Amino acid sequence: MEINLEIEQGKRMIRWFTVTEDAIWVVTYDNIYRMDLESGKVTYGALSHDDKLYVVETLYTDGKDIYAVYYERSLIYPSERPVVRLLTDTMDTSGNAKVGIEFLIE
Repeated sequence: MEINLEIEQGKRMIRWFTVTEDAIWVVTYDNIYRMDLESGKVTYGALSHDDKLYVVETLYTDGKDIYAVYYERSLIYPSERPVVRLLTDTMDTSGNAKVGIEFLIE
C-alpha cells in the first residue's frame, strides 16, 4: 500500500511501507525506517551500494526479509530498476547507517 503523507519534521514523505512478523518498515526518499512491534524502537539507514546512494521505490516482504525495487539517486528516470534484498542489520539510531543490498539476479 502506498501512502502520501507529509511528515512535519523535515518534510519527508512516506513513499511506501510494509509489515513483517516483528516490525513495520517505512521508506522515505532518503531512508528506510524499522519500528520494532514489541519495543517500539525505531532504527534507520540510507540505502547504499558502491558508495552511491539509492532511492527505494517499492518495498516487498516474505514476512521475514525485506526486498525493494530501487534506483540510483542521481538518475531521474532510470530504465532499469532491479529488485534486491535489503541487508538491514546495520540500521541504528545514529542517522549515519548505510543499508546494503543483495542482488537477486546477476
